[in-house]
Amino acid sequence: MGVRSGFEMLGNAISAYVAGALLVDFGWHSAFLIYTLAFPVAILFFFFVPNPPQEEHYQAERKNQYFPKVNTDVLFWTILLAVYQITYVGATVRIAEFIEGTGIGSTQQSAVVISIAPIFGLVGGIIFSVALMRLKKYLLPVGIIASGICQLWIGLSHSFFSAALGFFLVTFLDAVVVSYILNIATEISSKGTLNLTTSILLIGSNCGIFLAPIALGGIDSVFSSNKPALTFVVCGIILLAMGAVGLWDIKIFRRKIFK
Repeated sequence: MGVRSGFEMLGNAISAYVAGALLVDFGWHSAFLIYTLAFPVAILFFFFVPNPPQEEHYQAERKNQYFPKVNTDVLFWTILLAVYQITYVGATVRIAEFIEGTGIGSTQQSAVVISIAPIFGLVGGIIFSVALMRLKKYLLPVGIIASGICQLWIGLSHSFFSAALGFFLVTFLDAVVVSYILNIATEISSKGTLNLTTSILLIGSNCGIFLAPIALGGIDSVFSSNKPALTFVVCGIILLAMGAVGLWDIKIFRRKIFK
């Protein structure tokens, strides 16, 4: 799961670069040619991805199951993933504006930071399994708290290197946290609903990405400010609170919430 998340970030970075190159060289219409990459992917999927085995007793049980039930744990983790993705996308959207607005870097430097960041996401995805074996149930709250600290670090940065390092770490931690939440689908799903649970979690992730601009606008409206640093500070505080609740739950309530 970690490797999947890491290479997903790498694929997004490569696709964005190719789309940008097409836009600059051939105009905005050509940028949509990036979607043609889906065709070779579909061909490779058709020829190399095996069909899952179908068991007779499972098929018989499935015929009698019209509406599979999804427990409340799935809803909780979906909301958690959506909120986390809002903070990550917020950082991605505002990092360039922050670097340029504070005068610590140029547009070109911001572009370099955004281009390099997915490599750190790839590294985070690759080492996810090792981190999970070492930290186990503490990986999620520790990862969320670390991400919150990095967001605050960016918001309070006064140098280009400091802001870039903070954003690289935010991207690294995003791969770890998202991989953990998607990996836990096997534990929170009811019998026969694993695929449905995974789909719901992915929908939650995409909803978070979609709602991020709305959330950023809401932050600006509430605080009557459009300073990019405000986004990092608010998101950092939210993540610290979420991580603290997770640690408190593990220590006091024995994972009644963060199961």
